[in-house]
Amino acid sequence: MSTLKRTIGKSYSINPFFPIVTSMCRLVNSQYQANGNTIVELVLKYIKQNYNQSISLTSVSEYVQRNPSYVSRLIRQHTGKNFTIILTELRIEESKHLLKETNKKITEISDLVGYPNQRYFNRVFSSYIGMSPNDYRKITQTFN
Repeated sequence: MSTLKRTIGKSYSINPFFPIVTSMCRLVNSQYQANGNTIVELVLKYIKQNYNQSISLTSVSEYVQRNPSYVSRLIRQHTGKNFTIILTELRIEESKHLLKETNKKITEISDLVGYPNQRYFNRVFSSYIGMSPNDYRKITQTFN
């Protein structure tokens, strides 16, 4: 706003308009933030409903009809995590539940949570949990 005051200079007084312009800026900013929250809520809902499929930031961005880099930035601002981490954590949590509560084969579980390649699933699971899916199942089912 101070730049606007300097630009207009001494010939025009913006003092009567300054509160109006300030209010408009606040309104636009609040609309932008509300829109960002809504988009992130839609993205998170979409991920929760489709985590078991092959989804990407691009497909999610198409769903909310926004640019992928914009969606990525919004996700990080609102959650502190990027798209891939959110998707992976959700898949791992669901796989932990299935490993603990069912007797489904690990190949079936990996497919159910969105990892058609079991080797990749094992690698991701191990990096997040610190043990293989098979070891996790043995430990958690022992305590049940």
